[in-house]
Amino acid sequence: MRFVAEELAGTDATLGVIPLGTGNLLARNLRLPIDNLEACINTAIHGTRRDIDTIDLRMETTDGTTRRHTFLVIAGAGVDAEVMGDTRDDLKVKAGWLAYGEAGMRHLPGHRKEISISIDGGAPQRRKVRSVMIANCGELTAGMDFVPEARFDDGLLDVVMLSPRHVGDWIRIAAKTLTKSRGTIPVMETYQATRCRVVLHEPMIAQLDGDAIGELRSFDARVRPDTLRIQVPASDVPDSAAAPVMKPESVPEQHA
Repeated sequence: MRFVAEELAGTDATLGVIPLGTGNLLARNLRLPIDNLEACINTAIHGTRRDIDTIDLRMETTDGTTRRHTFLVIAGAGVDAEVMGDTRDDLKVKAGWLAYGEAGMRHLPGHRKEISISIDGGAPQRRKVRSVMIANCGELTAGMDFVPEARFDDGLLDVVMLSPRHVGDWIRIAAKTLTKSRGTIPVMETYQATRCRVVLHEPMIAQLDGDAIGELRSFDARVRPDTLRIQVPASDVPDSAAAPVMKPESVPEQHA
């Protein structure tokens, strides 16, 4: 779907979504009835047109080449991409989205890596993270809202940095996600912006909307508001209710 969206973004063409994958994250965020294929087909044909944001990602790979892609849900570098790339296909067939949990448990141990991040052109700040992600919308499988503030039509992207040191920190992250809490925890930083730049001091494996894309050295993300026209259920998607924008100066400097 991501490849189709790249071609349709910025045009008058309308995208209809038929969720046949494992995670179906865009369909979940669009409130499509993913367990009712007939209803999804009906929405694709007779639903309401809605303009959503896309995010443009410019990436530098480890061999120095530059690539550019569009994504719709979430992209990241670090443990999230490691899990996506290491989830067994046979388990996806048998267990669906639960297969990602098995891979996630195997990748919990690991060390944090240093990055530099600039929000909306602000001064670069250093962090040590297990994962840095850019979200356009935040609902995951099983109703988990990983980034409650993220909306696909608010003209903003949401930056998420995970910096757990041990299992207890992972439990805090899981509890925040499962309870859909909007509170803050030190090991999970979130910011809203229109663009950001991330430099990876060590190459990190990356993913776009769940597709592993190899190791990167840096990436620049920029939101493109209302650039994709998509069919949604007639009355099931709420209006955007974005959280206040976090300005560059809101990103506190940290020292390892």
